[in-house]
Amino acid sequence: MKNKLIRFIHLLPLDCMGGVECAAKTTENISKGNICFSLLYISKKSRNYKSKLLDFLDFLRDSFSSVLKIVNCSPDVLIISLWKSCIVGIFIKILKPEVKIILFLHSSNLNFIDYLFNNLLAITAFEIWADSESTLRNRLNSFIFINKGKTKKVISLILNKEKPLPFNSVKTNFIYWGRLHRIKNISRSIDIFYSIYKQIKNSKFIIIGPDDGDYLNLKKYIIELGLENNVKIYKEMSFDKIKNFAQDSSFFIQSSFSEGMAISVLESMQLGLVPIVTDVGNIKNYCKDNFNSIIIDELSTRKILEISRNHDKYLFLRKNAIETWKSKPLYKKDVYENCLRLSYKVKN
Repeated sequence: MKNKLIRFIHLLPLDCMGGVECAAKTTENISKGNICFSLLYISKKSRNYKSKLLDFLDFLRDSFSSVLKIVNCSPDVLIISLWKSCIVGIFIKILKPEVKIILFLHSSNLNFIDYLFNNLLAITAFEIWADSESTLRNRLNSFIFINKGKTKKVISLILNKEKPLPFNSVKTNFIYWGRLHRIKNISRSIDIFYSIYKQIKNSKFIIIGPDDGDYLNLKKYIIELGLENNVKIYKEMSFDKIKNFAQDSSFFIQSSFSEGMAISVLESMQLGLVPIVTDVGNIKNYCKDNFNSIIIDELSTRKILEISRNHDKYLFLRKNAIETWKSKPLYKKDVYENCLRLSYKVKN
């Protein structure tokens, strides 16, 4: 007897190059056997209207369209990422209550809208997944009316197994890739770089990523500090192109106010860059100061300068950063195995 086909849809708000979206894209071809897996984006591109009303109307139209697509497709399981997708998920649960909802939590950062819609969906969710133990713990502790007995899973966010970049020498060259958003606190990264630049004038800082509202502020700040020749901002690009820039860097710097798993940080560690980070979200669970990373504090400049002048110390941190992720599973394998596990529950 032929196994029943189990349909999974992973819904995300926007087809873009954020960490969550890049992870999701690695699962595009995981359909196998009786597992039919697909990605669906509420919006295919960001329109960035000057009018918030137009943005909102576009979102309503795209959300309505997504509800119709999901109802017509009639999946067995709908995986929901990020709060805008939660709105669609709530309507699907009303229209097709038999669909099993998986709420996938991606950040320990909360604003009220994010909190409200994730909490509402969590109440009816069949399972809850998260990108890290800290995200799962922090979010669930804040939610109300949640059945604590729900199945909960932490999904690995390692996108690919990356080979370390070749090492030549330590340079006070820094790189960041990710969204240009205020929550990433990139201006603080620029401040740290500026404190290094004042002592080592040939230092460089490369910033790569899509504008998420902070590009103009960062550009203005770079000009104010007179760093136009030393700090460059590039639009989002493929990871292979990012690695070309990273080859000339020794440090990855990210000074976020909050994070979940922080995909860019773990990518940089696999490449052999020493991360300079704030210990927020799950970063504090895998980045250890003066062991595999530099934790940002009032002594950051001194620590960076000391390590950049001590090759043995730098190589010690680099080796430990690489070793941190060697035995961890890939995101797409973790998602597939959890879909396979769920398929037996759905069939029964």
